[in-house]
Amino acid sequence: MRILAANVQYWRAINNLRKGAVFCMPPDVNAHLIAESSAGIRMQFVIRSKEARMKRIRRLIKGPRWGVVVLLALLGVVVGAFSAGAQFESTDANCALCHTEPETEFVSRGEQSPVDLASQHAAEGVRCIDCHSGDGITGRVQAELLGARDVLVYLSGQGGQPHRSSSVMADANCLKCHSDVLQVRVFNNHFHVFLPQWQAVSSRAAVCVDCHQGHKTNGDVRIAFLNERQTIQVCQRCHMAAGGL
Repeated sequence: MRILAANVQYWRAINNLRKGAVFCMPPDVNAHLIAESSAGIRMQFVIRSKEARMKRIRRLIKGPRWGVVVLLALLGVVVGAFSAGAQFESTDANCALCHTEPETEFVSRGEQSPVDLASQHAAEGVRCIDCHSGDGITGRVQAELLGARDVLVYLSGQGGQPHRSSSVMADANCLKCHSDVLQVRVFNNHFHVFLPQWQAVSSRAAVCVDCHQGHKTNGDVRIAFLNERQTIQVCQRCHMAAGGL
């Protein structure tokens, strides 16, 4: 009877598996030998539910733990690299290490009596990175990424000399310190007040550095190192576009 009962359980389990059903023993069963069939087929069900659960728990804990460790390590490397880069860029002389020309000349001007707008800023304690980065953390990160690219170009020997910037300095770089120029609504400041409206209707509108060129030495110190002739040309462009404002 014992063998017959075992055979019945065995073939019932096989049929359930063929039908896609899940055959399992109760979780508290820890039996080694269930039955032996007349043909000599031995069924052995060893269920160690507690150990299986513990193994699954250990796998779940161990996997994410290593993932978190790796993620934190990568985050630490990135933060450390950006911190080192920020510290490096805080000194103007370091900017001339990769940007050898014309930055070496620009840095040298900053150590003498002002001859352009940039050296005037330097005389007031403004560093290179203060102008060559945008507002807030986002602006600084963008400057760091640009600096990292420049380092790679320099180390690869692909950096041309003299080095020329591939992008125009954004107005945000200036407005993070000079935001008040957009608020003073008087005639002698109308060009600053109306500039955003011009930019809103034309992709060819002027930007701050079209008039306020930092490293040009042809400006007039009496009017904040503006080049009067070039500035008037920008004014005329704005007045020509005024019909669309």
